[in-house]
Amino acid sequence: MSLIPQDSMDDPKPVPWGRLQDKVAIVTGASSGFGRAIAFRFSREGARVVCADIRPNCDDIGSRVEDRGYPTDEYIRHQGGDAVFLPVDVSKADRVEALVNAAVDRYGRLDIMVNNAGICPESAPAHIGKRIHEREEEVFHRTMMVNCWGVFLGCKYAVRQFLKQDCLPSGDRGWIVNLGSTSSLVGVGPGLVAYNSSKGAALQITRSVAVEMGREKIHCNILCPGDASTSCYLPHGESKEAVDETTAGYPWGRFATVKEIAGAAFFLASEDAGYVTGAALAADGGFTAQ
Repeated sequence: MSLIPQDSMDDPKPVPWGRLQDKVAIVTGASSGFGRAIAFRFSREGARVVCADIRPNCDDIGSRVEDRGYPTDEYIRHQGGDAVFLPVDVSKADRVEALVNAAVDRYGRLDIMVNNAGICPESAPAHIGKRIHEREEEVFHRTMMVNCWGVFLGCKYAVRQFLKQDCLPSGDRGWIVNLGSTSSLVGVGPGLVAYNSSKGAALQITRSVAVEMGREKIHCNILCPGDASTSCYLPHGESKEAVDETTAGYPWGRFATVKEIAGAAFFLASEDAGYVTGAALAADGGFTAQ
């Protein structure tokens, strides 16, 4: 059995009476990997999905072979769902604000914000294994601007919109799902000081927003996946020896699939999580339980 499972994404074709029926969701980093899978799952559950990314196409191992060349929003529409692509650089405040405004202009409201866009330049071959005294300052800054500042901006402008809206029949005003990592919870490395710092900061942003906005019935949670077969892991995952070494540290004995991570994100964005806010959900095959 392969330790990197072949991806199996939910068919984005909406099902009758989906759990997110007619809700409006923004998913950043939606062109590949976790973001693409989350957009597919949300569409399947009846959501209207704004697929936000720097570019609409991203052909990598986070996409099924048969889907490559199909931008996420086009594939959803091809299956009968409602989706649109909007470009965004999450490190730019005006771009994130414009993204939220454009989503509301198109669909009338915003219900779910998934701050998934992230980078890990330290996983590139030229950067692997460098400790803090060797780490380029530009790499640290760039990582924080996307993984930390981008999460802050996504939360800020989503909350601003949620506060303009009446509560839904469930009593909820909106859901934010931030994408963290096992690096939000434990120090992974060596060589990942920038990534670990950014994901740890995303956890604290999540907790702060949850505490600040709880009375307003705005949920804010963070999903902390373990390793999965996505583009962020690709440079390291090309080596079978490296993959074997990494998966040996997982009690479950393998990497996650993007479908499994999308399912966890769906839970955090659903009414099943009605009393869940400020939580860090580890979807990591038991890694951080050790």
